Amino acid sequence: MENQFKLSWIDILIAIICFIIAIVYGGLMATELVNGNAASIQMNNEQLIVDRAAFLGQTRDLFITIIALLGGIKIIQKKSFGWSAAVFVTLMILTLSVAFLTQMISDKSLDSYLAGAIIAVLFSLFLAIYLWLPATRMRWQVKPGNYVLALVMVGMVTLLVLS
Repeated sequence: MENQFKLSWIDILIAIICFIIAIVYGGLMATELVNGNAASIQMNNEQLIVDRAAFLGQTRDLFITIIALLGGIKIIQKKSFGWSAAVFVTLMILTLSVAFLTQMISDKSLDSYLAGAIIAVLFSLFLAIYLWLPATRMRWQVKPGNYVLALVMVGMVTLLVLS
């Protein structure tokens, strides 16, 4: 069933943010490949050597890139997967910005980046709240499977980060 609603400016903004996240993570991965820093799997004297941390990091970055790219596309197409991916991306941004802000406060490095960190936290919190509003979920025809999908995506990246 196709959603017959007009995308709001916030929906378009979230799609743009998804595309930016995909470009940033994809660009970082491409830079690592070009510079030769992406060698998580190497062959040495006919022996396969796997750098577990590098491999998990590359897997995480690839997963984030794909989900963000698909999320942006599906938001533009008005598909409910776009909502799930947008929840994942906004929660990821919120988590990273809160971690950055917490690190700045604990290091007592309250410099010019503090305002940017606070804005990033508030902005990502605003987007996350918007996505969870009943009217937004109704417009996107969010079903229980979409909640599960968003939680699985967050869980997968969390496991990749913590491993």
